[in-house]
Amino acid sequence: MLSTDINIRQGGTVSPSSNGRLTGFQAGTDLLAASNWHAGIYVGQLGGDARVHGFASGVQNLDVGRNDLRSQYLGVYGTYTADSGFYADAVVQSGLHRYTAAPLLGRGIDGRGNSISSSIEVGQTFRFGTGG
Repeated sequence: MLSTDINIRQGGTVSPSSNGRLTGFQAGTDLLAASNWHAGIYVGQLGGDARVHGFASGVQNLDVGRNDLRSQYLGVYGTYTADSGFYADAVVQSGLHRYTAAPLLGRGIDGRGNSISSSIEVGQTFRFGTGG
């Protein structure tokens, strides 16, 4: 789980600032757990919103817009670990995304999107020092 506040401030004539919050979670489980193999599935969600303020229309710190973001994920993973310390990880993840970006005056825009991503990582573990 994660949750964090967004607080971005910039200097200058219009002194823009953004305030908001990001929240999310990810949970998963192994569906296969053998001596050298682990494979499983996970789900996740990430959401956030922010309000933007600044000098506009002759007013300092005016609320000028907002955005709202929501993403949901489904992923599968597999990990192979050799007795020698070699490992290989593979992940495939699909996502659904929704956003709104709206100025204070006006309707703004809404959108939806899909994503798919994958990654492969290989490596070799090795020991530092002589301790356990």
